Amino acid sequence: MKISFWGKIFLFNLLGLFLFFSDRFLKYLFYKNPSLSWDFYFIKFYFQKNFGFAFGLPQSIGIDFNQFFLIILVVLIFLILIHFLVKAVEQKNLPVISGLILIIVGAFSNLIDRIRFGFVVDYINLPFFTVFNLGDMMIVMGMIIILIKYFYQNKILNLKSKSWRQASSWVPQNCGTKDLLKYPGDSSPSTSSGSEWHIIRF
Repeated sequence: MKISFWGKIFLFNLLGLFLFFSDRFLKYLFYKNPSLSWDFYFIKFYFQKNFGFAFGLPQSIGIDFNQFFLIILVVLIFLILIHFLVKAVEQKNLPVISGLILIIVGAFSNLIDRIRFGFVVDYINLPFFTVFNLGDMMIVMGMIIILIKYFYQNKILNLKSKSWRQASSWVPQNCGTKDLLKYPGDSSPSTSSGSEWHIIRF
């Protein structure tokens, strides 16, 4: 059964909501039980506060100012992302829509933490890596989906441009910009001997 465009959008939203509530549940669980710790092979789960001191702001400025600055910045990024999401829906660009949904949902979950607690609740720890949460994973996955989409799109455009350049090399020098080359019975150039090309002027 073929799923319609809006059906796929609905499924993407369901996936985003499932990941959002999973992240909220885990954050609530570790926030209420800060001594809780799980070990699964090389992955560890435990509570850690992330105050997000970044952008060159020194700690002497104060946590409140820093969190206020980050909240304002995240809200501005939200508005930009929503603008791109609307454009992607208008263009029916499913990869970009799915990527933006993951980014927006993950960032929104972290924004809730900043507003409520003044920090982000992290609970996933990988060896030789920083502690993060499911919201961070959604943001990264969304960015990867969008990057892959545009990388693939640019690759296709480059291949088409290369094919066009190869095809245009068969155009005679006296052929004007409004001339069309056509090979009888074929829509592409042929290197076989005896090929006959006609120039259609219009």
